Amino acid sequence: MTTDAEFGRRFAVGADYAVRNGYAGAFPNFHRVRKSTGIFYGYFLFRPAVIHWRDVPATEFPRHDAPSRLSGAHDYARRHGYQHGFHTFHHADYGQGKVFGTHLVVPGTCTFRDVPTAELGFGNTNPSGITRDRWFTHIHDYSTRSGFAAGMPSGHYARKGDTWVIGVFLFPHGKLEWRDIRGHDLGLEDIYTGPPPKEPSRDPVRKPTRPPRPER
Repeated sequence: MTTDAEFGRRFAVGADYAVRNGYAGAFPNFHRVRKSTGIFYGYFLFRPAVIHWRDVPATEFPRHDAPSRLSGAHDYARRHGYQHGFHTFHHADYGQGKVFGTHLVVPGTCTFRDVPTAELGFGNTNPSGITRDRWFTHIHDYSTRSGFAAGMPSGHYARKGDTWVIGVFLFPHGKLEWRDIRGHDLGLEDIYTGPPPKEPSRDPVRKPTRPPRPER
């Protein structure tokens, strides 16, 4: 189980890593794998043509817990003509009130589906009590099974008749890049803290772990 603080940190360190490496943003799939050279975390990295970044006043988001941040960013994006949105989980105050770093997904980038919770591996159940990091891992696995590169939740869920569903955005191949990133390079938990190895690890990846920009 991931706390709200830990959940937000995974986004924030991903955003920083993306900018350092020439990408527009990133999001985690919340998978991780232990290899001989350290603990690796799955991320998806975006090019600038796919997402836009904006500092959004915190007052646009009435609640600031992790579930509300997910749905709130999506709702803000839709109100402003974008397909989807998600927070970098960086914030700042430049003298006019707190702002939240937010990534806005360009229309036409991804495909939306209401996916039954049973198809995500949760059973037909109200998903509100399931931590959002688990939403991400299960949605990632669903997306790859369905032929997409990645997936992420809108933050919304509903009961349609007798079926519980979660709103999911699915990204096709070519819109983002997947990378397993060492905790050492993100500032996250790791078992290896020395310099990068000279040769890439040849350890098999047991779990596919595919892919935001901080305030300036």
